Amino acid sequence: ETTLFPYTTLFRSHTHPGRIPLAAREMNEKRFCMFDGGSPMPYLLGIDIGTSGTKTLLVDAEGRKIASATVEYPLHTPHPMWAEQDPGDWWQAVMMGVRHVLAEAKIDAGQIAGIGLSGQMHGSVFLDAEDQVIRPANLWCDQRTAEQCAWITRRATEKVVHEETLNPVLTGF
Repeated sequence: ETTLFPYTTLFRSHTHPGRIPLAAREMNEKRFCMFDGGSPMPYLLGIDIGTSGTKTLLVDAEGRKIASATVEYPLHTPHPMWAEQDPGDWWQAVMMGVRHVLAEAKIDAGQIAGIGLSGQMHGSVFLDAEDQVIRPANLWCDQRTAEQCAWITRRATEKVVHEETLNPVLTGF
């Protein structure tokens, strides 16, 4: 017997448990996957663009790991307290990781029902007028603005900075 798997079980509302988001309900009305081998089973893809590399994970609808890949890239420190990376390295690592897990799992990209993304905290990627990267990205762990952060804190006072922003002035922001 064929069991129909509604896509809505792939989507759970964190703000309203038990409620299925509208987009998921609409998908549910249109698409089901069969687990009888006749139709492709849905998969979920997770991509984490981290400081040391990009991790890619493919899981099935039950959350079981199907395939994974890690593609590393360099962290550049051209001067003391600087931390930079080439955003092009991130993109290449994403493409390599996705290709690897699809090949390892022997599935078609069309079988992926959803993609989750995460990245390495905050950083600055500088673009020109044509949206092209113009220099390496400054990473969250870059400390080159320590002097400027100290100046801002002294000038505004730590009390005012905290009252206005609820955060200290930090080098990585």
